[in-house]
Amino acid sequence: MEYTIENPQIPFSLSELTNFIDEASLNSYATESVEARTPETDGYKVLKYENGDWEYEDKYTGYARSWGSETVKYKGEIVWKVVYGGGMIEEIPEGVFAHRGPEHFEEGKWHYSSKTHGDITYFHGDEEISFEGKVVFFHRFIGGLVIANS
Repeated sequence: MEYTIENPQIPFSLSELTNFIDEASLNSYATESVEARTPETDGYKVLKYENGDWEYEDKYTGYARSWGSETVKYKGEIVWKVVYGGGMIEEIPEGVFAHRGPEHFEEGKWHYSSKTHGDITYFHGDEEISFEGKVVFFHRFIGGLVIANS
């Protein structure tokens, strides 16, 4: 059963939201240049990105096993959310990590896959990294639009 939202009443298009999430992903976790740790984050790492009326925050804790959430705000209001968790099944080299990427990607003995069900209004999925055919990392995720009572 799919729980996607047909024609949501929102002040932006779904393609604008999708484009901003893609842009924020490339300009936050992919660069690690915007990571912030502050006393109020209670041990979480926080990645932030802003562009015009849009704000993105990825707040997570852990590395080998991590849990976190991504939040998108439009004009100061939360409009989209995803939570995720999972991690490494066994020890793998330092610096290898995934963040909901393409459906498939291979490099040498490494293979990455991500499968998403639904659309940007409501979705869930799985991502895995395999080394020599054996799964060594996974994440499960769920998310979608947030529509405020106005």
